[in-house]
Amino acid sequence: MNGCRIGVADGSYQKDLLEKWLDSNQIHAEVVACKGYDEMIEKLDADELDALVIPALSVNSDFIAIANIGAGDCYFGVSKSRPDLLKELNATLEEINNTEMDYSSKLYASYEGKAVINYALNKEEKQWLDAHENTIRVGYLKDNLPFCGEENGKLTGILGTVLDTVQEKYEITIKVVPCSTGVQMNEALQSGEINIAGPIIQDFYMQEQFQVVLTDAIFDITPVVIYKGKEYSSCLSTIAVTETSLYSELMVSLLFPDAEIKQYGTQEECLEAVANGKVGATVIPSSKINLLNESPLTKSLSFAEMAKRQELAMFTTRENRRAATIINKAIDQSSNILNGVVLAQNSVSEKKMTLQDVLTEYAGFVIGVSFVIIFVLLLLLYSLSVSRKKQMEALKEAQDANAANIAKTTFLNHMSHDIRTPMNAIVGFTDIAMKRKPDKEVEDCLKKIRQSSEYLMTLINDVLDISRIESGKLEYKPVLVDLRDMTDTVLSIARGYMENRDLNFSVSREELKNPYVMADELRIREVLLNIISNAVKFTKDGGTISFVAENCPGKDEHHLIVRYHISDTGIGMSEEFQTRIFDEFSQENNGARTSYKGTGLGMAIAKQYVDLMGGKIEVSSRQGVGSAFTVEIPLLIAEHVLTEEKEKLRKDIDLHGLHVLLAEDNDLNAEIAIALLEEKGMIVTRTTDGKSALTQFCNTVPGTFDLILMDIMMPEMNGYETTKAIRNLPDRPDGKEIPIIAMTANAFAEDVQAALKAGMDDHVAKPIDMSILISVITKYIEQ
Repeated sequence: MNGCRIGVADGSYQKDLLEKWLDSNQIHAEVVACKGYDEMIEKLDADELDALVIPALSVNSDFIAIANIGAGDCYFGVSKSRPDLLKELNATLEEINNTEMDYSSKLYASYEGKAVINYALNKEEKQWLDAHENTIRVGYLKDNLPFCGEENGKLTGILGTVLDTVQEKYEITIKVVPCSTGVQMNEALQSGEINIAGPIIQDFYMQEQFQVVLTDAIFDITPVVIYKGKEYSSCLSTIAVTETSLYSELMVSLLFPDAEIKQYGTQEECLEAVANGKVGATVIPSSKINLLNESPLTKSLSFAEMAKRQELAMFTTRENRRAATIINKAIDQSSNILNGVVLAQNSVSEKKMTLQDVLTEYAGFVIGVSFVIIFVLLLLLYSLSVSRKKQMEALKEAQDANAANIAKTTFLNHMSHDIRTPMNAIVGFTDIAMKRKPDKEVEDCLKKIRQSSEYLMTLINDVLDISRIESGKLEYKPVLVDLRDMTDTVLSIARGYMENRDLNFSVSREELKNPYVMADELRIREVLLNIISNAVKFTKDGGTISFVAENCPGKDEHHLIVRYHISDTGIGMSEEFQTRIFDEFSQENNGARTSYKGTGLGMAIAKQYVDLMGGKIEVSSRQGVGSAFTVEIPLLIAEHVLTEEKEKLRKDIDLHGLHVLLAEDNDLNAEIAIALLEEKGMIVTRTTDGKSALTQFCNTVPGTFDLILMDIMMPEMNGYETTKAIRNLPDRPDGKEIPIIAMTANAFAEDVQAALKAGMDDHVAKPIDMSILISVITKYIEQ
């Protein structure tokens, strides 16, 4: 410190202490008197000072404490006019000191923390690092989370946090060496292969026996006895141990000196020995209880946590004790998270249910689906009502309820796909047959099949959507949307609903100043189509359905509110029913409305979606007159403008001659898609799996295909893998640009996100609605 410029408050007690301390230590430094703390900080930042003198409790994380130069007492100051207050304060302090002798020390420690500890490396530590090429070689016990483990070749856990601190704070190179057992780790330490190792339980007897130096404690653990029976104390005559555990033979013999110790290869073998009665018990650290709960062996065993807590540390030879002091400084600087976040992250393992688990639990559902789709739907509705009751019971048994919810979601995902695939064939072939102009009797039958199919899909979608709402899996994920395109799609689908009906459809659309917004197009579209489909269902032929789209000011210049007003001249609703129309399973119990059937879930789902987007939905109706719904959704205006050339292309496009590559493994679905696409004039090349689709694309010249329709669940390569492969072809720039549209029975929101993440441009769910598919194809051919 010779030659240093040291700042101190002028006229303060600290200035006297500093001058005495410099004199007693024969340090020749320049004392710079400052007006106060702020001036010292300014001069330090301006490099006019090298160090400051401040109270220990004022040291923050940006400073490094160098030395403690002295101490002084602190007092309360009391006005001369309040001697009574002085007397009361003195009496209180005296009472505190008499009842709790170390109160002042504890109070100081709780606020001071590590403030005055010097974390800088000392001379001896630097010399040790120079002799070891600025490298510390650390041995650790493999697979011992939360202390240490591996993930993608990197050391994780609490030890990983400490070593990261060493590297970050001191720029020291860390080399880690995994060891299978404590014996192997000690041999590596004694041979010089490593400089320090761990973890080890702090114990003075073991420290003397092995002639090692221990670091400070890194975190605490409690020994837990795993046994079979009612009382663990009667099971301690024989104890199973493994050298891969923190509680090795030596450590367990110190805890239970009268027990017979039996060695096993792994912790799983120890548990098996306890379960089979070969030994009475085994011992594990408390931090491993959650990890071992995954083992089926623990279901029949009991756990007893001992009262004695033990500390874990690292150990080294006396020659390498400087490595221990360096690690100690890292432990001090990491201590605020060692027993918190890191421990929590590395002590819990998420157990996923397998398909076999799901099929076992829901065997009745699976068998029912094999015979009758309607029967399965009834079971699904029943399952939904049962799950609602289970949610109330879940307050007492949250863990079991969570497992049941995971199983139900997995089951519904599989059932959605398995039902949509045959439904696609039913709907598709019905549409094809309708276009062949059959006689009236056959046409009537086909219409009834189509109507029943639509009703069946409504049931499926409503049950699945409400289930996901109740499981809390709905997420609002806005993306860039052109409101004009979205409205075009809604109106196109709505007109499809009205085919073969004598209904007047009135449309009014306000010119949009800001058509580009950040929105969840799928949710908005579902809300509007739900309302329109109800209007079609409840309005008799000759009636009128009106659709109005308006653009309203938002909360500021960056937002707008899109308002949709949909009305009909249908049968209307009673005032009583309007109060509960957005409740689940809500239907009006009069002959006219009940005769139209339905799940009673559609409007409940629409309300949940609107609430999710921060909007509102309102209804007004009179029986015999009609109903009107108003939907308002606030949206963020996007910074995006179409070019003038693209604006001129906003019209229907002739799709004749469009060359489509179809990847579809199901022959029926492929036959339907080819027939419907060729009817629009498109040229279709079909492949039966993802691998052959990739080969077909690679074997053609660039620009051969204008569009790819991609199934997801296919042999050889699934749709995600095939899309990624096409997007990453090195010599095919068209592979990155060609529109790829998922055409799949995987219809959930996360399936849409997965398709987009894989590189697809859009997603169309089965059974295929040609109006939706053509609208999507047109959008990308425009681009």
